[in-house]
This record gives sequence, C-alpha cells and structure tokens, in this order.
Amino acid sequence: MTRGEDIKAEVGTIVRRNMPSVDVVRIDPKPVTDSDGEPSLRITVVVRQHPPRDESRKLSDVVDQFRTWLAKRDDDRFPYFRLISEQEERELQQTDS
Repeated sequence: MTRGEDIKAEVGTIVRRNMPSVDVVRIDPKPVTDSDGEPSLRITVVVRQHPPRDESRKLSDVVDQFRTWLAKRDDDRFPYFRLISEQEERELQQTDS
C-alpha cells in the first residue's frame, strides 16, 4: 500500500498541474472499504475556494492521473475524490457537532 504522505504529495502535484488557480489548504487521504467490500481511498481536497467551472471539470483528469500513479505502485485501490472549500468544511463540522 502507498503511504499517506506520498499520496498527499502526489495528489497536490496533480491538482496544482490540472487546476492552477486552486489554493490547496489540505489533502486528507483515508483508506476505506467501498460498497463492494473492496479496499479504496477517500481523498478529500480542501481548497480556499472552488475553482472556476472550466477548471472544476478537470477533476476527472486528476482522478485518472492519480489512478495511473497508484497503478505504477501496484496499488489497485480506487480513489474517491471530494473537493470542498474551507467554508463547506466548516459548515460540515458544525452539522456533525
């Protein structure tokens, strides 16, 4: 399995390459089990604010490039990405309390 720190670094690189206007605050990778019982990754990318719509569409490119990176490391987990703003994260934390 690929280390969390390596995942954070690579996701950051890929996001910045594909979505240059994005100001990444934090990347949280978490190993999870999907609905089929398969090992997966939930990757939350917290950004200052959402990118413009044309850049937001590039999230699928981020997923594809990251899956390729994982495969080269013999890590077959599927990554589920979530891109949220700091504001959305604060709102989610308030509803969890």
